[in-house]
Amino acid sequence: MKKLLAMVLSALLVLTIIPMNIFAAEKTGALDLSSYGKENASGDGWSWNASEKTLTITDLTITGTGTSEGIILPSTEVGETITVVLNGSNSISGFDQAIDVSPETNSTNIVISGTGLLSITDCTFVHRGTFENVTIDGATITATVENGFITERVFTIKNGANVSITATDSDAWSAIYAVEGVEISDSTVVAALPNHAYPAIYVTSSGTYTETYMNITNSSVSVSSSGSSWGIYCYGRASATTKITNSTITVDSLAGIYTNSEIILVGDVDVLTTSNRQLMYSTVIDSTGLGSGSDIEGYVRQVDEMFYLTNYILTSDFSVVTGRTLTIPADVTLTLADDVVLSSVDSGAIINNGSIVVPCTSIGGVADGSLSAESNSVTIEHSYDTDNIAWDFNNATATFTCSDCGDVQTVSATVESRNNLGVVTKVATATFNGVTYTTTQTTGTSLLIISADYSAVNEAIAKANALNASDYTNFADVTAAINAVDWTLNVLNQPTVNTYAEAIETAIANLIPVDSEEIEIDDLVEDSTTESEPEEATEPEPETNPTTGAAVMLLPMAIALAGAIVGKQKL
Repeated sequence: MKKLLAMVLSALLVLTIIPMNIFAAEKTGALDLSSYGKENASGDGWSWNASEKTLTITDLTITGTGTSEGIILPSTEVGETITVVLNGSNSISGFDQAIDVSPETNSTNIVISGTGLLSITDCTFVHRGTFENVTIDGATITATVENGFITERVFTIKNGANVSITATDSDAWSAIYAVEGVEISDSTVVAALPNHAYPAIYVTSSGTYTETYMNITNSSVSVSSSGSSWGIYCYGRASATTKITNSTITVDSLAGIYTNSEIILVGDVDVLTTSNRQLMYSTVIDSTGLGSGSDIEGYVRQVDEMFYLTNYILTSDFSVVTGRTLTIPADVTLTLADDVVLSSVDSGAIINNGSIVVPCTSIGGVADGSLSAESNSVTIEHSYDTDNIAWDFNNATATFTCSDCGDVQTVSATVESRNNLGVVTKVATATFNGVTYTTTQTTGTSLLIISADYSAVNEAIAKANALNASDYTNFADVTAAINAVDWTLNVLNQPTVNTYAEAIETAIANLIPVDSEEIEIDDLVEDSTTESEPEEATEPEPETNPTTGAAVMLLPMAIALAGAIVGKQKL
């Protein structure tokens, strides 16, 4: 019995230390639910709720051989929605399509939700346009496939979803493709086409959908594609609108965002890239709601009008071609890196309403004749050595020298003189490039500084020293007044020294003597006449003194004898 119990306990211990994913369900071939449209069903790692049209998969691995579909969902009525709930870590690999519906229809909507992960690899498509609307609601999906998500209407990613799609085929449509619109909110999205020049996220009108849109709100979106393409493309035969609100778009493609009707920027919007690019194109770019914390790392274009919307550093040569105009708006600074040339060709124009800054060491800068007549001038950026300013106190100037190119700038200074007993101190102040600098110069020889007259203080202290501190209850006040004397003052501080003497004298005058007993003469007289009972005589004991010896004992006898002799003489 003990051996059996020990074996059971050992088995339980082993179970507690085995990772839970060792029990993940594995399925070879499709998870085919096409026959369970109105019936509940379940198996290892999955369950189907027919009434709620919900498939739940938990730690399920589905592996195929390159054909068919990984998950085949039951058919639905037109416009109905099937939900796939992810729990734990799930994967689909080795199929033509990762998810499909049977029979194939474009009227089914799919929602992928849950807190789990779905990894899709080695598939031709995630799905091939068999869903009308696709929504990823808070779930995490990573896919490395030949082609990405193809949706017949709207693709939605929301509520903290984390989606990463890489479409590897050289003819891939896109990582995310939709016919009517894309909605991304409060989520993180990565879309990449490493081997094709199509847009990574692509919305284009088809059939009855002539108006398209893309909304990105409170999200981070990274797009990349090879070749000569846009990262995000939204086109509608009638119209197309892209609205970006409080989001960051990172672009690694030839250009950024294309929308053929209007791009609207609201709040703090960052569009980031690695070099100068055309980051946006539309007929209208509405930046009136753009926040002050925005960063647009490139220029935007409204047909033939180009703008820099935020401060930017131009890192490569840029030429405005014939028929186009580049404008630097007010409050925007365009800084050219070393040796970068900004120019215009023929009728191309550069209008500087803000600031163009060129490094002082640059041999490039803005080419002659490129700025329009109404433009602000170009500013040369120097690096002045503010630690070595040449001050001229006589002429009231300060000279600053650029440590890079040697350029010299002299500005006026304010000089103030201060005389202290013959020591003249000059204080110079100058303002350069909005910063104020100050220095001092001391000249002249100081006069002999005469000490103050402390004689009254010494006299007061002598009075205090003649007193006995123990005779007074508050002599500490005198001591405090003496200790307060500053012996370093000069003649200019004589009034202060006089107050020290006065303070000591006042403390002495206010001394309070210690109380003593008063003796009255009348009391002494009265005490001497008071009668009292004679005390009973007692015979004194003989004294013994080691030095007087017997002489002390014989003293009374000697006195009596002397008295007798005197008496006989009188008789």
